[in-house]
Amino acid sequence: KISDKLDRNRGSDWSDSLTGFYEQVMSEAWLIMLVGFLLLVGLVIGVAFLWLSSRGRFMFLDNLVTGRAEVKRPWGEFAAEGDSLFKWQLVFGLICLVVFGLFGGMLVLVLLPLGLLGFDSVLAIPFAIMAGALGFALLITTIYIEFFLHNFVVTIMYRDRVCATEAWSRFRALFNRHPGSFVAYGLFYLVMAIIGTIALVLGGLLTCCIGLVLLMLPYIGSVISLPLSVTLRFWDLEFLGQFGPEFQVLGPLPANGGHESIYDDGNRTVVGAEDIGEDVGGSEAGPQDS
Repeated sequence: KISDKLDRNRGSDWSDSLTGFYEQVMSEAWLIMLVGFLLLVGLVIGVAFLWLSSRGRFMFLDNLVTGRAEVKRPWGEFAAEGDSLFKWQLVFGLICLVVFGLFGGMLVLVLLPLGLLGFDSVLAIPFAIMAGALGFALLITTIYIEFFLHNFVVTIMYRDRVCATEAWSRFRALFNRHPGSFVAYGLFYLVMAIIGTIALVLGGLLTCCIGLVLLMLPYIGSVISLPLSVTLRFWDLEFLGQFGPEFQVLGPLPANGGHESIYDDGNRTVVGAEDIGEDVGGSEAGPQDS
């Protein structure tokens, strides 16, 4: 009887707390509207930056592959691929929001009754272990999907000029043949990225924190960290290219640094402008035969 009375009192306290919280929230309606407006503005800005970064990834990759430093040409040339990447990321982001939202809601729906019923913490340990394992699995899966998308799927989209869905289909076929290699490369990439970031931070500290301030500036920070970004991106291209010519985007650049280089549509061979000349006849050697 005493335990039943304690349980009723505990349930009453929870009910009173929830009622008080609800009344407090309703009394601050203007604050809720302000927070909602700020969230909406942040969402619009986030979507805009997602679109810009999707287009920018192809511009950055094209400059690396061709050895150029252009903005306008790759920005327009790979507009369709950039927009496809943006749409895929937007849908994936919404799916992640729903999945993690359901996971959080499940935790609340389970933990709230446990608290109302007064379960001892020892009984909640198995649930905490299962919830932690599931949350960790969801997080790792999401991180790897984003990693594969930006590091490999974008490369396939760029090389074959296909949409994000088709590029994912081609990458999945490759991943199914070499899952361990790609998982291990993801871990290696993470370690190298951490080491590079630590090096940048230490460099900033050695400049009396001036370097850290510069790293936080939008454009200047990108320029300072550009060597790290270029190195990691070239590793991605080399790693993917080892699985066959259908995944290779890098080739031997001509002596002029690639500023006049073009790609042959057949086998993606880099050809310099000096190798192209007027056809002087079938019986005589042209400049391309020298």
